[in-house]
Amino acid sequence: MLKLQNVNAIPEVLSIKDVFRLIGETKTLRMYAYFWTVYTIEVGSYRLERLIGQGGMSTVHLATHKQTGEAFAVKLIHRDLANDGKPRRMFMREAALLTQLDHPRIVRAIEFGLQDDVPYLVMQYIDSLDLTQLLDTKPMAERIKIATWATFTILQAVHYLHDEGIVHRDIKPSNVLAYREGRHLKIKLADFGLAKCFDDSDHHNMTNERSLRGTLSFMAPEQMANSRDAGPLVDLFACGACLYRWITGGLANMILKPAESLERLRVSESVPDELKAVIERGIAIDPADRFQTAEEFGKRLFPFHQKR
Repeated sequence: MLKLQNVNAIPEVLSIKDVFRLIGETKTLRMYAYFWTVYTIEVGSYRLERLIGQGGMSTVHLATHKQTGEAFAVKLIHRDLANDGKPRRMFMREAALLTQLDHPRIVRAIEFGLQDDVPYLVMQYIDSLDLTQLLDTKPMAERIKIATWATFTILQAVHYLHDEGIVHRDIKPSNVLAYREGRHLKIKLADFGLAKCFDDSDHHNMTNERSLRGTLSFMAPEQMANSRDAGPLVDLFACGACLYRWITGGLANMILKPAESLERLRVSESVPDELKAVIERGIAIDPADRFQTAEEFGKRLFPFHQKR
C-alpha cells in the first residue's frame, strides 16, 4: 500500500516542483508512477498525460496543450539531475540544438522552457510503431525494400545534420520513429541527447558516461575508443548497423566480434550479394573503408527500394 504523509494536502494539479519534492520524500519507483497516473501535472502550457519513454537522463511524456488540445511530447530531466550542472547543461544543449533544426525527417522541437527552474523540451508527438518488430515479420524480399528505404530516409536526415555541422552519435533503431500517414510508412530521427557540433570543443568536457553506454552494436569502433571526438562517419556506421539488424535479424558487433558478425551476413542466401557488399562497407571497422558521405551511402541503397 502506497502512502504519503499529509496526502490530503496535495493539490489536484501538481507542478513539476511539487512532483520532484513529493517523489523525493517517497523515493520509490512505484510512487513515481503513481503521481503520473493519478494527479494532473502541468508543465507550462501543457498537461502531462502519461509516460511514453525514459532514458538515463530524462523522461518523455505524452502531453496535451491546455488550450488547443493538441498532442505533444514533453521531455523532462530526471529529478535527481535537475540541479546537477553537467546533466542540466547537456539537456539544455540538446534543447537549443533541436530548436535550430528544421527537416522533415527529424522530430521537430516546438518549445524550450523552464518551470520552477526545471528545464523542459516540447517536441512533435509521433504515434510510432516498432519498425524492427515490423520488419522481422516480413518475407526477405519485402524486408529488403522497407529496410533499405528506411535507412535511405535516415541518411537524408544525416545528410542535413552533417551539412549543418552536427553529428548525432546515437543513431539506432529505437531512435528511428516509424509511423503511418494514411497507408504510407514514414520515418523521423529522434533523440539528440548525444549530438554535438563538429568543432564545439566546449562539449568535449560535457560528454558523460552515457556516451560509452550507447548500444555497442550501433557504435563505431572509433566512437568506443574516443566518443568525445567522434565525427560524422560514426553516424554512417550506425546507419549501416541499423540496416544490418533489419536485414539479418541479428546485431552487428564490430567491436568485439567482427568476424562472426560479417559471417552471419555472408552466409545469408536470401540477401543479394550486392546488398551484402553495401552493408559490409557501411559497417567497416576502418573509417576510411566506409562510405564517406550520407549521399554516397544513400545512392548505393536506392536500387534496392526504388520500386517500393
